[in-house]
Amino acid sequence: MKIFVFNWGFGVESSAQLCRWFFQPSTRPFRSWKQVVIVSAQTGDEFWRTKELAELFILPLLRRVGCLFFEIGKAGPLEKDGYVILSATTQPYVLHIRSEAIHSLGDNMEIDGWVPRLNRPHLCAQKWKGKILDQLIGDIIHSLKMAMRVLAVLLLCHRYFFHCPFLFQYILFLLEEPIQIGPYLGYNADEIKRMKDSLDYGCHGESFVYPLIEDGWTRNDCLEYLYQLFQVVWHKSCCDHCPFQSKTNRRKHYADDPIGASRAMWREYIAMAANPRMKLFDSESVRGVCEEIGQHEAIARFEARVAASPHNLYYVRRIYRLVGNPAKPRLDAARKIEIIASGSQSEMVSLLQEIAESRNLELQHDSHWRVYSHLREAKVYPAIEGFWVVSPAVTREKCARKNFDQDWRQLCLKNKVAVVRSSSPSRVNASPTIPTT
Repeated sequence: MKIFVFNWGFGVESSAQLCRWFFQPSTRPFRSWKQVVIVSAQTGDEFWRTKELAELFILPLLRRVGCLFFEIGKAGPLEKDGYVILSATTQPYVLHIRSEAIHSLGDNMEIDGWVPRLNRPHLCAQKWKGKILDQLIGDIIHSLKMAMRVLAVLLLCHRYFFHCPFLFQYILFLLEEPIQIGPYLGYNADEIKRMKDSLDYGCHGESFVYPLIEDGWTRNDCLEYLYQLFQVVWHKSCCDHCPFQSKTNRRKHYADDPIGASRAMWREYIAMAANPRMKLFDSESVRGVCEEIGQHEAIARFEARVAASPHNLYYVRRIYRLVGNPAKPRLDAARKIEIIASGSQSEMVSLLQEIAESRNLELQHDSHWRVYSHLREAKVYPAIEGFWVVSPAVTREKCARKNFDQDWRQLCLKNKVAVVRSSSPSRVNASPTIPTT
């Protein structure tokens, strides 16, 4: 048995490849659309333009051919949480780019205070798309095998099988035959490195197939093909907070979508509370892009959201070490975030000012109001960094290292730096105590 699983990512290449199968029958590796299963994973943060293009041009084609379309999302922050099925139908009308049923990538970024980083493994795509799609495909295979077994039992119960050993052996053969899934990806001919990286993963024993690469189709070929079909320039599919957008694309995206721009600005702002260096883009911030292109609606939405939000006073500490191969080490940063107090933005800034005055420290304002208890020494490892910061009450307390406090105290003593112990979380109305040395 062979089914053809196609990973539709809503973007230029995968949409172009789907359309080739729709309009160029000679490119189809299958005989019937009933053999095709299209799978898509939602991060919960796609631009609205992606939804508009998919619903206007692609979903009607899927309804016409009647192939099965699965749309899923991450069920929780952990891999063991699995996935949620948003849609499983042969007649799709809606693309669910926003759903409260899933744990979106943006939700995770806010509660843990981070943004995806350039020049790092593309973990957001691996965790919010690759892993859950792999789980879905595994479940599809399992379901097919179970259906074959049920069918075999029903056939074997038929009276003719008692007199036909050949048919009996044939049914057993079908049960033993592996289900081939032929997973197809829409990488273009310019993405050879991306293709080679994906070869290491595989999919339930099957190797991925790259029809665009096999036929030498570049991104420009895909864009031109889609334009000839629909008379539109296809939108790059990505999250509104994606750092992998080019300068041109991010300006166009944010100019067209003030809501998406304000969401990206908010998540960048939350991440920069925990790390002032964590701009979404290496060379510029989301707010900087919006100011440059005159996207004032997005800025106004963002500022209104900050003003209306309850705030926390956080204490953030980091330990920096060089780990791995001594000849080419990588930087490891362990982080602990604690909530000191909660209240309005003005109350938290006032409390932060009290901390600064009581310790004779400087109250600073970069993206946030901040007071440093420990300054990191450049190019010296291991190093420590600590600061209090006022930010919207979104990020949770978190520390992934069990021995963080012990390591922190040892490094403070080693470097003859006073240890700063934070108080337990308390409300501003409960007269919180300021952390003492």
